[in-house]
Amino acid sequence: MREGIFAFRAWKLDPRTWPRKKVVLIGGAGLAIVLAACLALGPIVRARAAAAARQRGMTVEIGSVWPAFGGVKLKDVRVRAGQPEWMSGELPSVRIGLGLTFGVRSIAVRGGKIALSGSVDEVMERARALTKSREEDKAPAAGGPGPELSIEDIGLSWAGPFDRLSAFEIDHASAERARSTGQAEKGFVKVGAIRVRRGGMSAKAHGLVARFSRSGGSTRWSEANLEGLAFD
Repeated sequence: MREGIFAFRAWKLDPRTWPRKKVVLIGGAGLAIVLAACLALGPIVRARAAAAARQRGMTVEIGSVWPAFGGVKLKDVRVRAGQPEWMSGELPSVRIGLGLTFGVRSIAVRGGKIALSGSVDEVMERARALTKSREEDKAPAAGGPGPELSIEDIGLSWAGPFDRLSAFEIDHASAERARSTGQAEKGFVKVGAIRVRRGGMSAKAHGLVARFSRSGGSTRWSEANLEGLAFD
């Protein structure tokens, strides 16, 4: 023990060790700043996400928040909408890209599942309501591009789209929307499998790929391919 104390004192007093001590101190200070930033980032992101969700009649829970290059990365995100609940989602990884003014520049979702409940008309009406921002000054201009979107390997289950016993399911869905030139956007939708059940009949499709472009508020589908379709 005494030898260790004497060695530490010698390390402090020996001028040859000062450059190394400086590096250690600077590195420790840098690590402390990074840790403090991470601890402060979590409450800020959670507060902003909760406020945005409330404006649309939703709740959101975020497991953890990590800084990422040009934005933040959210882990274990859970969302709920409606009373009674008509939509819920569990997303293990969401990356949000931020601009210079901290506006949302891009959203990337990797994996997860979404559950819907209700008729087609009810769900579409509620979904349209979610897309309407209550803060007009923060919304993009009409017809203008929104944040770039990237979705990979999402599953969706929908209970009761046509009648109480009907069901609609999607497996391994991916999609992308990115800016091309000016105010124009382009993207694609890719689905591994789609299953529909209604009454005593069911159908399954697989290998759906569709591409689109969007400009001036209108969307144009340029390509759509389906590998197979089967009825039971």
